[in-house]
Amino acid sequence: MRLSVAHGNRSIRGVVFPVVAASEPLVGYPVVCLVDFETRPLCDRRSDKRSEDAAMTNRPVRVLHVDDDPAMTRLTAQLLARHGIEVTPLHDPTAAVERIAAENFRIVIVDLQMPKLDGFELLERIKRADGGTAVIVLTGVVKQASVIRSLHEGATACFFKPLTDAAGLVDCIADINKSFDRWRETLRQLTQLRAGGDASSAAFLKFAASTR
Repeated sequence: MRLSVAHGNRSIRGVVFPVVAASEPLVGYPVVCLVDFETRPLCDRRSDKRSEDAAMTNRPVRVLHVDDDPAMTRLTAQLLARHGIEVTPLHDPTAAVERIAAENFRIVIVDLQMPKLDGFELLERIKRADGGTAVIVLTGVVKQASVIRSLHEGATACFFKPLTDAAGLVDCIADINKSFDRWRETLRQLTQLRAGGDASSAAFLKFAASTR
């Protein structure tokens, strides 16, 4: 795990890992060690952020936008396309859950006020079908109650129309995508560990059989 500490106009970075003390009275108590320190100007951290954003644009990021207003989905698609995010519009909210499953969308933007099915009901259905789907609310309903209910129903974030600046939405999608990447890496490590464990078990059984 990396540690970054700001000091003046510079930052200090190092690796943090737990160590268990070897003698009394600290036996069993975790001690934090910091190693591999380096100092870097804070402006370098902004360069890292730009690099991460560039990396995101090099990966296919797909988003489903559910809104009954074609002009709104078109505007959102244009704004997000500048950041390498591909937006698929859907103007019928009743078809959203099926479309998400069929095309494996992991990020969905939803409006709240729509005919046939309002955004809160759609949000509930999406989460019921797959709790891992990230839902972002983009609405013209500027009310505290709507924001709180969206959060309660499981929305990742809430943005308001008109969407004149997409920076916040882009950052939100990037954060969600990074979170998915971390989970993919965890699953990859789990697969490797399980494979290693199976190999160790097989080697032990072979050794045990040879010693009989």
